Amino acid sequence: FLFFVISPIRAQNNKEATNIKSHQNLLRAKNSQQKINALLELGEYHYSISNQYIYLKSIDSAFYYTKKSASLSKAINYKKGIGESHLLNSKIYINTSASNNAIQSAKQAVELFSELKDKNNIARSYMALVKARGTQEDINVSVFLAKKAYTLYKQTEKKLEQANALVEIAYLKMGLGNMEAAKTDLDHSLALYQECNYKGTQRVYSLLGVAYLQMGAYKESLENSLLAVKLIENNDDTSVLAAEIYNYVAITYN
Repeated sequence: FLFFVISPIRAQNNKEATNIKSHQNLLRAKNSQQKINALLELGEYHYSISNQYIYLKSIDSAFYYTKKSASLSKAINYKKGIGESHLLNSKIYINTSASNNAIQSAKQAVELFSELKDKNNIARSYMALVKARGTQEDINVSVFLAKKAYTLYKQTEKKLEQANALVEIAYLKMGLGNMEAAKTDLDHSLALYQECNYKGTQRVYSLLGVAYLQMGAYKESLENSLLAVKLIENNDDTSVLAAEIYNYVAITYN
């Protein structure tokens, strides 16, 4: 019981510290670009807490700061700031169930960063587009977009981002019923995470649990699902994603 009391408090304290620092950065900003970055940080902070019941109004604040950052970026023709505003807007629109707006914002980010020939941010924009499309759009198209992001991350040697892209690709393939291919991608992502010494792999193991279950490998399914739960506890994960993982574990047990 103590874990469930302490963890949210710790996570909230960390976010509050980020909020205070972002406000300080905004006040101390010496030029427009610094002000834009601080506005984006504030928008990101309010977005990050908006899924908590007591902070539901924070999504309005996220919109406000993102709009301010976009307006200022346009005023000085700071294209990177405009692109970052599009990416944050896309995430906010997803949270408000405005999928068409989310898709449009992500597409605008792809176009802008493509003009700048910024491979890393083009890849981020493709992944934002994949998220915005969800599972309501053609999944094969989403797999194609995620693979483009993965290739760009590989070119820029971003191993952690490569791993993240592979997890999304695997998730989409599972939606197509291709469990073997999904398992291959998940195994590859784990190898990349290990190279990065990244420990937050609970979602990977939860998806492996579901994939093994669909393949009829019940022992492996249970092992991976239980490992996912253990990692949630070890990493003090109180996110919405953790709730999704518990749902997957429940599926495995059933």
